[in-house]
This record gives sequence, C-alpha cells and structure tokens, in this order.
Amino acid sequence: MHVLLLGRAFPHHHAGGLEWHSQDVMEGLMAAGHRVSVMTTALPSAPILRALKPDGALLCLGNSPGRYSAGFALDFMRRAAGFVRAQRPDVIHAQGYMGLLADQFLPREAPLFTTIHGTLWSETPLRGSGPHGFAAHWRFKHRHAAAPLWRRFLRRAKNLIVDSEFTREELLREMPGLGGLSDRIRTVPLGFDLARYPMGNREEARRKFGIDQGDFFAVALGRLEAIKGAHILVEAAHQLPGELRRRVRFFIAGDGPERAGLTARNQLGQAMRFPGRVTAEDVPALLQAADIFLNADLGAPAFGLANAEALVMGARVLTTRRGAHPEVVRDVQDGVLLSGEVGDWRDAIAAAVAEDAREGADARDLRAQRARMRFARETMVAQLVACWAESL
Repeated sequence: MHVLLLGRAFPHHHAGGLEWHSQDVMEGLMAAGHRVSVMTTALPSAPILRALKPDGALLCLGNSPGRYSAGFALDFMRRAAGFVRAQRPDVIHAQGYMGLLADQFLPREAPLFTTIHGTLWSETPLRGSGPHGFAAHWRFKHRHAAAPLWRRFLRRAKNLIVDSEFTREELLREMPGLGGLSDRIRTVPLGFDLARYPMGNREEARRKFGIDQGDFFAVALGRLEAIKGAHILVEAAHQLPGELRRRVRFFIAGDGPERAGLTARNQLGQAMRFPGRVTAEDVPALLQAADIFLNADLGAPAFGLANAEALVMGARVLTTRRGAHPEVVRDVQDGVLLSGEVGDWRDAIAAAVAEDAREGADARDLRAQRARMRFARETMVAQLVACWAESL
C-alpha cells in the first residue's frame, strides 16, 4: 500500500524519541514492501543524523526544522490537501499534533490514522487535578490555546493509536464525555530498529567504561532534571552499606539543570561518575556493560523507551511504577518496579547486587532475547498495518 507519513521532524532534524520512532515506522514499512511518502518540516543545513530516503515523495514545508508556526500550518494544509487529492494514498498516518493539523483540512472519509504519544498535558505540572499557579499555566499557554482544537480533533478522529494502555486511560480520563472515544483507540507498543543496538562483546564494553572484574555497574541515562529522579539515585547510593558502596560503580549520564548540584553532593568520589551526554553510538555498549539500569522517573511517561533499550541489551531495569513503565518492565525477569522513596531504591540496588551473583550469563541472554522479540521494529509495524487493515 501507499502510506503518507506526517511527522514534525525525523532524526535528521534533531535527535529525539519521537523523531527516531518516525524514522523506524518509515523504514519498517519500506522493509515490509510498502511505498512511503513523507511530509515534514524544513530540512536543516546541518549534517543529518540519518538519511531520509522514502521511496515516494518527500515534502519539506516551512522555514524551521522541527517547529510549528502559523506559516507552516497554512502551507501544510494547502500542500497536503493537494497531495492527497492527486496521489490518493491508501493510508495517511500522522504523529502527534500533525494529526490535529491534518484533521482541519482532510475530508471526513480520508483514511487518517493518528498516533498519540501522550496527552495534551502529559509530562507537564498541569497533568491531573489540583491547584496550579499562574506561572505554570503561562508556561504552557500554547497548550491551553490548542485545547479547543485538541478536543474537537478527538471528537472527530475515527482512528487513534496509542503506544501504551496508560496513554489510552489518560486520554479517556482527560476527555470525559466524548462518547465512543474508547472504541476508536488501538494500542500498538513501540518498537525500534535493533540494528542500532548490536550485541557486542560484553567484557570489551565493560573495559571501555573502566569497569573492573567484580565491580557491579549501575547505569542511569537521561536528562538531569528534578522530574527524572536522579537525586533519588544519589541519596540511595549514599545510604548503601559500606561493603556495597565499595563494589558498586554508578554512571549517571546526561545533562541538565540538576547536574552541577548532583555532582556537588557526590560523596562516593570516582565510584559515582557524571560524564555528561553520551553519544548515540556509545549507548548500546553502555547498556550492555550495565548490570542494572536505573530509571527513577517521577513523571508519567507515555511509554518509557529507555527501559526497553536497556532490556534489549540484557540489563535488568529498576524503575518507578509511574506512567507506562509497568507495561515495559512486566515481571521479575525484566526488573523491579519501585516507589519514589529513597529507602526503596537503596534496598532494591542492594538486592540487585545479591541477585547478580545468582543470575548468570544465560539469564541475561534470555532477557535480551525476550525483549528483542517484544520491541523489534518488525513487530510494531505488523501491528500498525493490522490496525489500518481493520479500519479501512
């Protein structure tokens, strides 16, 4: 079939989870034998991260890579409408708010499908009920402005796809009174190109990051801001018994407003490192070297892709019970779900060190194999195509 993909930015615009997901959908569809056209924002002049080579049309609109604007929206609606009339694609698949834009111009009978990665208030302080100050509302004024269009879109949209049951329930809770919304939502968990996560030699990976034989390597990876919970990991590490503090090596990678403060609070010296950003090329080796992956996220993620990336490299995951994390870390073979309490994290890290002595390489390999079946790009694409076929 001929599929028109509508996405704000692909990886050559900037590195991000949604951008890589868009690329994986495109390449996965092409690998499955479908013809793919792409409509996206302007291309940057900077070197691209990964070549975008659809086997159909490539339409780049607007003046700013990865950004919406009034001019972009008008150009998008005009040119997309013309493309749909002329080419008549079998499926039009939009990512996020591109579906809201498409809904403004496409006829009701158009085969439009939209994947929603989180709701209008996901990952913001305004999620849920309770009083919020003026500053918080002003910070997200653009979302307030978009709310009427968002509600209209959800009322009209025939085919909605989410990447987790958590997001499905968030949508239903955020939009009470929209009759029939539940029946129009399908869940397709994320998958990704496993070629980006090759299984190399684990001992070489550990040597690359300076991990000696007998050391227990605990890795965290993400933006260092309060909602990501890195401060919980630092405090939990400080509370470990002395013999464990001498054995465990913490590697808290990433950058952000909390990094300086976390580094200043470090009482473990070289046993706890804050290396800043890690290149995309180094992430697979880092996760393969890890004995556990720590994700103390205090937000409400729509999926939690970092957990899946760690699992496909064989690492056990310690994460919170928030958001969609329980849908990725589903059982004790995958890891442990925790609260946001420091004491729980201290005890879980200590238990993971003890478990490591019993687990062995076979259990690690089995974990990676299971995850690679669950999160393969091909698995996601097959489910996506099945959703389209069910509704066409």
